[in-house]
Amino acid sequence: MAIRNIRRDAVEDFKARKKASEITEDDMKIAEKEIQKLTDDMCKEVDELLAKKEKELLAV
Repeated sequence: MAIRNIRRDAVEDFKARKKASEITEDDMKIAEKEIQKLTDDMCKEVDELLAKKEKELLAV
């Protein structure tokens, strides 16, 4: 799923920044939690939209 690919890329970016000492370990953990929450929220929204569309299609 594209959402998970975006999450992976974002986490890799933050890991690279940590390795380059641009951010701290704490910043990394906070970013990972925020990215995961956004990912979960977006997946839930997509699932809800999919369920709504399936219901519309079955009603026709």
